[in-house]
Amino acid sequence: MGSSSYAQAIKPDTGKLRKLIESSMQFDWVIRVEYASGHSEAVCWQQWDKTFFAVRTADAVLLAVTDCYKNNPASTIRISAEKVRPQTQFLYTVYQPRTLAADGTIKPVQSALPYKLPEHASTSDTGDSLRI
Repeated sequence: MGSSSYAQAIKPDTGKLRKLIESSMQFDWVIRVEYASGHSEAVCWQQWDKTFFAVRTADAVLLAVTDCYKNNPASTIRISAEKVRPQTQFLYTVYQPRTLAADGTIKPVQSALPYKLPEHASTSDTGDSLRI
């Protein structure tokens, strides 16, 4: 695997995130970009940049995700979205650090999630989102 394809494989997928925000999280959602410092049991999620209220387009959120990635490439990055009525919270992992294994495959680094997934839960092919 060439270095350019490896670099492309580990960047956050902003296309999926744009679709998610513009189709489901406009107007009445509060959105934050967060990153995890620490690993396993000692995870501390920190907010990156400002909180976004009444988002009309995904541009500002995507810019914050890109800036967060550039400044914290070894951290897991997620968006946290909240809605007041009906009360809803949505967490979406945008980026999880990966490493290039000796056999040429790309593998996630130790997870920054402080819990184990339920046995019936699975992650997508890229490991970026959770299905329960």
